[in-house]
Amino acid sequence: MDEIKKTVGEINQLIKTQPWFDFDLLSYFKLELKIIGGIDIFYPLEVDSGDLVIIFSNVFYVSSLSDWSMDTSKSSLKVLEGEEFYKMNIKYQVTQGNYVFTFSAEDYEEGLFYIIAENISYEISNPSRFSSCNDQVSK
Repeated sequence: MDEIKKTVGEINQLIKTQPWFDFDLLSYFKLELKIIGGIDIFYPLEVDSGDLVIIFSNVFYVSSLSDWSMDTSKSSLKVLEGEEFYKMNIKYQVTQGNYVFTFSAEDYEEGLFYIIAENISYEISNPSRFSSCNDQVSK
């Protein structure tokens, strides 16, 4: 859990360095979900069309819109623990070894976006966007 929380924290720190941040579902193939994020996402969606790609592996469940904006003034991605995780486990019968991730989005109530997966990682596809985050390294 410590490594998962560390990765989620790094993603939130990267997002917080930006004045705004938009996300789109990039792909879902063979239990791997990729979400692309950035200030200037352009179409067609490709890994290098954004600034950041969040990768969820061995995905068990997804409940999400196809695109959304995040409030960069707060941590918008989190991994559920304790009572919050227990409630989701009861509701969705989460397979052991999976984590429940949630996104908060502007103009939507909390708890709208859920991804249940075994792991999370990220890639920085536009390093110049995050040049002020010298201590952050692409995963």
